[in-house]
Amino acid sequence: MKMDDLEEKLQKELSQSFYGSPNPVKVFNFHRSLLEDFKHKDCAYRYLEYFLRDIPGNLGIYLRYHYLGKYFQSLGSNVALWPGIRIKHPNKMNVGNNTQLGYDSMYQALAGIKIGDNTLIGPGVKIWTVSHLYSKKEELIINQGYSCNSVEIGSDCWIASNSFIKLGTVIPNGCVVAAHSVVSGSKFKPYSVIMGNPAKVIGDRDKLGLFSEPRREPKNV
Repeated sequence: MKMDDLEEKLQKELSQSFYGSPNPVKVFNFHRSLLEDFKHKDCAYRYLEYFLRDIPGNLGIYLRYHYLGKYFQSLGSNVALWPGIRIKHPNKMNVGNNTQLGYDSMYQALAGIKIGDNTLIGPGVKIWTVSHLYSKKEELIINQGYSCNSVEIGSDCWIASNSFIKLGTVIPNGCVVAAHSVVSGSKFKPYSVIMGNPAKVIGDRDKLGLFSEPRREPKNV
């Protein structure tokens, strides 16, 4: 789907949303409102996600993988969807094998999110493929529309806690994004360490990933 088509779809969704129409619970009765919701696959997913989101332990991981994962565009094996996860447009999510989507992480995937194998998404990370337009001072931001672009994160990456990945970002294989970073762009090299707001490369993994002291095995007591 082209970016123009995605933006048109987003505008249409907004016009049909709660914010662009009367409160559906007031227009319909409770049961009819619920039935109307379940006619739409995206809305049915939101109910299911709500009930499964905070189930702890292995049971929660199992249920989220098998039931929420059915809505993904593609989902590899042995993927952990940790408690608190929230996904908008899961049908545009592509996640590889052995990847972990961390506690309370959020994904706005309208334009497509691709995450490779063996990648760690930390707690509180947000990955967004949509952004408000705001250049026209004479017009309210809420009326200016949106821009959309996909996000791609490679294999063997670690996106540390509370980072924000902006639309259009490409993070290649082996990269580490430090906690609380705000990342955009696609000029990163594989196995880089990325940090800051706005984020930039601060070095390579093979140099910055070393312990300050060699690891010591405990002595026999």
